[in-house]
Amino acid sequence: MFLTHYFSRYVEHDFTAKMEDTLDDIARGEENWEKTLNQFWVDFQKTVEGTKDLKISHVLDMLNQELEDVLFLKDKDGTLQKKCPSCKDGNLHLKLGKYGPFLGCETYPECKHIQKLADGGHPDESESSPENNVADAYPKVLGAHPETKAEISLRKGPYGFYVQMEPSSKKEKPKRSSLPKGMTPEQMTFEKALDLLALPRDVGTHPDTGEKITASIGRYGPYIKYKDQFISVKKDDILSLGVDRALEIIEEAEQNPKPKKGKRK
Repeated sequence: MFLTHYFSRYVEHDFTAKMEDTLDDIARGEENWEKTLNQFWVDFQKTVEGTKDLKISHVLDMLNQELEDVLFLKDKDGTLQKKCPSCKDGNLHLKLGKYGPFLGCETYPECKHIQKLADGGHPDESESSPENNVADAYPKVLGAHPETKAEISLRKGPYGFYVQMEPSSKKEKPKRSSLPKGMTPEQMTFEKALDLLALPRDVGTHPDTGEKITASIGRYGPYIKYKDQFISVKKDDILSLGVDRALEIIEEAEQNPKPKKGKRK
């Protein structure tokens, strides 16, 4: 699409044919090769000069216009469905992110709505047919915290997917939590993200020692903390682990002690 729009002369169907005829003329001595090469280079250089100041936004604007019939569905009257479904104010526009192209609201950052591109170009199909996605668009906004109104999003980092809650001030760091092992990004919901960001959570109190038991997810995966012990949780759901099961895990760990490897972070 870039070449056909900005270098249309050189990708036309008859360009190669005309060039072959010219080369035949040169071979027969009917055309001067230096004059022909010079003319080609002068014209080509002008075309290149016309694109050197292009920005990615210019190219995306062109693609958004050229591919609108592919990117957007149509109403019964033929009107393209460009209106942002979240803010109902701006239009969806083709954008480019770290993980590929996607559709986003033109009013960003006021509206952070994004949609995946789907095979065939219709963004609405990407939600029902994930296997047809051309590219995943992250970060994906899941919602706002019910109390602080902080934005919560699903993100993809070098070590996998995680959820993040924006800080209340620039001096603070965003709160993050990795997705538990076995959980896919498609399974992540706003409610699950809230639960993950609420970690570490209190599981209960040990009935014999009165010590608090907490559960969380660290760099080595889910674990429960009891006294100075950090005990890995292999199979249980760390978000719903109850005190009875936690006591069983602690007892198993005490019966089969392992060398300490330092505290988790």
